[in-house]
Amino acid sequence: YARLQLAWTFLLTTEGLPLIYYGDEIGLPGYADPDNRQPMRFEEALTDDEAATLAHVQRLGQARRDHPAFSVGTRTEWWDNQADLWAYARVSGSDAVLVALNRSETAQSLTNGLAFAGLPDGGYTDVLTGDTFTSDGDSLTFTVPPRGSRVLVAN
Repeated sequence: YARLQLAWTFLLTTEGLPLIYYGDEIGLPGYADPDNRQPMRFEEALTDDEAATLAHVQRLGQARRDHPAFSVGTRTEWWDNQADLWAYARVSGSDAVLVALNRSETAQSLTNGLAFAGLPDGGYTDVLTGDTFTSDGDSLTFTVPPRGSRVLVAN
């Protein structure tokens, strides 16, 4: 489920229109035809992992609705010099977001500049957790959890 949530973070923070097939938002398993999809289950029948994945998708979907930079913004690589760790900025007009994906088994700390990617100085809020971060001049530092992501929107 952690890997599935990483995939959702990527899909819902990149340009274009995402395609969501029913059940994918909870990690509903599929098998070979004719049993390729089980009947849909809803909140009261979800496992903890399924409910967490659904909440993750819902937060990303709302953020995508609120911030056009996710779908139409210009993408700039913010961090790509480390295996299993990638971050990119998306900027559209005054809307700025920063996405970090960590595939490794350990938490990863990132520090980088903002202006080169079109990101403003100031505060950022992670739409997935509510955690807040404040830049130190042109530099922003934050930690990405193991097999996790951060989706920071400029305040």
